Amino acid sequence: MKNFKLLIAAYCLLLSFIMIGLGGCNDDNEKISSLLQTWKLTEFREETGNIVAFDDYACSECYTLTFHKDHSITGKSSINIIAGTFDPSGKKTEIHSATEALEEGFGNVFTETLPLVHYYILENNELKLFYSNNGSLLFKPGTD
Repeated sequence: MKNFKLLIAAYCLLLSFIMIGLGGCNDDNEKISSLLQTWKLTEFREETGNIVAFDDYACSECYTLTFHKDHSITGKSSINIIAGTFDPSGKKTEIHSATEALEEGFGNVFTETLPLVHYYILENNELKLFYSNNGSLLFKPGTD
């Protein structure tokens, strides 16, 4: 009888660990799911810490990135098409301009900065791409 109680206790403990582990997977899936949308640039932080704010554009598709289920990234600068890939863990991105027409306004800085991005953080419905220790691009949900 004592062995039976011990076996039941061990089984319950094992089941608890499995449930905790599955709960973590759901959190990761929710985080990835919330990443899969179109994001619009709202702020550019230079390496010096200087912030260039973005408010309203005539072009709603400009300065956007869309993260897809197949881990690809598409987007648009002021004129050019953006393409790339991402690691769902946030540890690696590869983003580049797929076309190279003359940029307008902030487009040059945007397309030259994106290939430098080495990781991202998704928190509080904001996506932050880091291209240096102090430099980042802040995105908020945009048009789909």
